[in-house]
Amino acid sequence: MAEFGASEDQNDKIGEKLAPFNPTSDEACRIALVDFLQIKEGDILYDLGCGDARLLVYACKLFNTTTSKGEEGAVLDNIAVEKEEVSGNKVDTAIVATTITSTPAAAYPIRCVGVEYDLVYVNKAKKLLSDNLIGEEQVSILHDNVLNIDFSEANAIFVYLVPDGMRALRQQLIMALERDVRIVTYVFSIPDLTPTDVKIYKGITKIYLYTAESLSPSMPSSQAFQTSSEPISAANRGSKLKDAIRAMKEKRAGKES
Repeated sequence: MAEFGASEDQNDKIGEKLAPFNPTSDEACRIALVDFLQIKEGDILYDLGCGDARLLVYACKLFNTTTSKGEEGAVLDNIAVEKEEVSGNKVDTAIVATTITSTPAAAYPIRCVGVEYDLVYVNKAKKLLSDNLIGEEQVSILHDNVLNIDFSEANAIFVYLVPDGMRALRQQLIMALERDVRIVTYVFSIPDLTPTDVKIYKGITKIYLYTAESLSPSMPSSQAFQTSSEPISAANRGSKLKDAIRAMKEKRAGKES
């Protein structure tokens, strides 16, 4: 169901646009995943604003987790999209994909969750995963607004949102840092937090790393932003998003006038 007054048949998106699509290059993926997040076996990676899921595919390839067995029992390199040669026989990738889909999530070195509000890119993400024979148990794509998502299980987070989106998500990100989660933001920084490292890609695009060290003693903890001891509700997250959207519209109106 669409949010914030949208009609039920408006199923092409959920929530408001918190970031335009900006594809992440392989080198930027490497910086984010290897240098900054230091992805390792057992990690649960969340990509908030995942677009076509190319970063998640890259993460899977780091561990060669797109490898399974076909009916003949030979190990297949499932990066190929069309066919694979196995013991002299051609094996249809649909057979291999079925094998991967049935593999328990615990069998994979890492597990990934991508969140994307735009149905166009949700479908592109699912196709890219399918083309690389990556099953849903390994990488889940959620068609939702990032402010509706509980990512408390994550121990590594990649975020691409515009500044107002970052501001609306700031409290949840601080809570993640307090759990010692490593966070990378792409292009835009987390407001009023000091990154522990910054790399500039191609002389212009910034990639920020945040760790528990970003929460200096002078920085208020997440409790300071919580009005009660109760967990933040979906309604409160929706209110924060509405405030962010209102600010974005006011800025846009000011530029046009």
